[in-house]
Amino acid sequence: MARLSILVPELAFRAAGLFLTVFALWNVVNPLDPLIERPLFVGLLVVIVYLQSLMNPGRSPLLRSVDLVLILGTVASYGYVIWNADVMEDLSLFMPTEALVLGFVAIVTILEATRRSMGWALTVLVAAFIVYIYFGENLPGWLGGHVGFGGERIMGNLY
Repeated sequence: MARLSILVPELAFRAAGLFLTVFALWNVVNPLDPLIERPLFVGLLVVIVYLQSLMNPGRSPLLRSVDLVLILGTVASYGYVIWNADVMEDLSLFMPTEALVLGFVAIVTILEATRRSMGWALTVLVAAFIVYIYFGENLPGWLGGHVGFGGERIMGNLY
C-alpha cells in the first residue's frame, strides 16, 4: 500500500508534466483565450509542485493530506476561472461570494507553492505587498500610503 501511495502521485506528476509540455508547445501555435490559458498553466504548475511533495516516501500522512487538500483547492479555484472564463472580465467589478472565496484559496495555494519552490524570501515579499495593498490607506502619504483598496477590488485584480 505504501508503494501505491507513492506510485499514484508519481504517475500523476509525470502526466501533468507531459500535459503541461504539450500544452505549452501547442499554445504557441494555437493560443487560447488568456482567461483560459493563464489559469490552466498556473494551476498545472501549482499542482505539479504539490505532487512533487506527495512523491516523498518519508512524508507523514497528515502532510500528505494537506498536500491533497491544496491540490483540490488549486483545481477548484483555477477550474472556476476556466469554467467561467466568459464572465470573469465582468467579475472584476463585482465578484460573487464563491469567486471571493476561491480567489482567496488561489492566493493561498500559490503562495504555498511559491514557498515550497522558491523559499520564504519571495513568499514573504509577495505577502507583504498584498498586506500593503489592503492596509496602505492607514499609512501616511510620505510612507507610501494610498487611497485604499477593498478586498473585493484586490481579489478582482489578483484573481
